[in-house]
Amino acid sequence: MDPIWQDVQDGIITGISVGYMVHEYEEIGEKENLSLVRANKWEATEISLAPVQADIDSGIGRSQNPEDHHETIFIRNNKNTNTMTPEEKAARAAERKRSADIVKACRAANLNAEYAQELIESERTLDEALAAIEVKKAQPVPVNETEIRAASAKEERTRIAHIRTAVRMTGIADAFGEDLIEKGTPSLRREP
Repeated sequence: MDPIWQDVQDGIITGISVGYMVHEYEEIGEKENLSLVRANKWEATEISLAPVQADIDSGIGRSQNPEDHHETIFIRNNKNTNTMTPEEKAARAAERKRSADIVKACRAANLNAEYAQELIESERTLDEALAAIEVKKAQPVPVNETEIRAASAKEERTRIAHIRTAVRMTGIADAFGEDLIEKGTPSLRREP
């Protein structure tokens, strides 16, 4: 049996980390003067088992217990979207479609979500983005570059886990730990 899966079954690894991009959401109400929204279309960009996860309330098997349901609240500066003109609404819809088409094309070309986000933020037209995807897709990716990326991502997750563990163990405010993570502070763990 895979040792990681065995750790999950033994209750050693209970956390799960999920990265995602929301493509479409709807307002479903209000709570404490804040809009509540539901993500209707979203894409998982990363799902991994984690001994220490970003959302301490997340965990393996959580959905099996209905009492563990948690609401997610998105806070927007302007709750009243009715102030947009029809032209602004059309422009917003067109931008959402452009973004979704870029993500879909990157996924079809086996390119990562970070590259899709880079193209979206570059404000290229859809045709320009699709041309860039074709160029990128045609470029060979050396095996060791892929391995380097994977190792780098693993090191980053480990660094973050070590900082969060140290913060929790010492009782320091979580915000201080998140600040250390954001600044790129090396792991707080001492190697033997």
